[in-house]
Amino acid sequence: MGISLKSSQNLLKGLIPHTEDTTESITKITEYIKQEQNRYNIPDEALVNLFYCLLELKDNSLNEEIQSYLSSDIHPGRDLSSSMCTVLTYILLMSEKVLDEFNPKRFTSKQADNRRLIPAVRCCKKALFDSCGFDETCCETVSSALQSSNSHLKELVMSSNHLKDSGVKLIYGGLKSPHCQLNILRLSGCHLTA
Repeated sequence: MGISLKSSQNLLKGLIPHTEDTTESITKITEYIKQEQNRYNIPDEALVNLFYCLLELKDNSLNEEIQSYLSSDIHPGRDLSSSMCTVLTYILLMSEKVLDEFNPKRFTSKQADNRRLIPAVRCCKKALFDSCGFDETCCETVSSALQSSNSHLKELVMSSNHLKDSGVKLIYGGLKSPHCQLNILRLSGCHLTA
């Protein structure tokens, strides 16, 4: 995508003998990418790749929309789309900002999209993942975050998820890590045995 930019074409003048004004093409490509991001069943990797393409084309509209969404406290009746949840996670992970609190239900009411936001646990001090539809993959993600050398997580609420013993064993692996900073772990209503 970046090759279609005028600045890139100037650098490649010797290799590309004929260049033309591509402003109209870039506009069409940008619109196409935005349509693709709203398709169902598109893999997360592909969504992030499309987001990269928008950044290469100097289109920051998606990034600006997410930053605006993050800075606002009130989002009446609005859910982020699946693609926006994926891009939100990407932006949070790439930024160096550590959130005081992260609650995926603030951004979406769909459990499938809640799970898309779980990797953001790496960049927060308090994570509220109660009733988020966690599965073992989610527990592996949380365990990995707890073991990270730059873990910031102090409080983790995972109540009312069907974790069962197998999920908690995965979390326990993260709790054993010398990097784990966790002080509070809430697991009520997670279908655990004695």
